[in-house]
Amino acid sequence: MALMAEELGEISACVTKGKSKQDLAEESADLLILLMGTAISAEFDLNEAFWQKMEKINKRKSKMVNGKIRVSEFKGIDKN
Repeated sequence: MALMAEELGEISACVTKGKSKQDLAEESADLLILLMGTAISAEFDLNEAFWQKMEKINKRKSKMVNGKIRVSEFKGIDKN
């Protein structure tokens, strides 16, 4: 988890410091590699988990929040 947090910090630095797309892609790939390693060591199918989550997201109603479309789970919050 600490390595994932570190990689996420490096992704954030790429965005906030205006680094190149290549740098951002490399840091994103590092995070993906760690996620895949987690799936392998925990013995779950990351591909299956991804598509199950996408199915859930696709069933959510979208809402406009601060001028942006969101599909978060809005529990008890009505912001239209």
